[in-house]
Amino acid sequence: MTDRGWKIFAVLSIVVSLIFVFIDWRMMTGFILGCAASAFVYQNTVHYVDRTLAKHVSTGMAYHLTLNYLIWTAVLILSAVLPQFFNVLCCAAGLFIIRICLITDSFWHKKEA
Repeated sequence: MTDRGWKIFAVLSIVVSLIFVFIDWRMMTGFILGCAASAFVYQNTVHYVDRTLAKHVSTGMAYHLTLNYLIWTAVLILSAVLPQFFNVLCCAAGLFIIRICLITDSFWHKKEA
């Protein structure tokens, strides 16, 4: 993702978190947890792709995908088990925020070309 994509991610995460804090602080904490997990999974994928391109062999894909799914699952279970601290639906929205930023960045890039 480009620097502009990370800026979109940061601005969108902060704006949505500020909106959620005025509605209910548990929505904000759930969303932030989902955003953090989303960024971590994205970085994990970047490292996997870089390693694969460097070695010219795609090994460990099952482990990579399993780790990503375990992270997503752990975050959602944590939100479901601790509803007094996190909102599970906002956590799920936070997990999708990186995808929204990637799509927004790609549309923005097409307009400039």
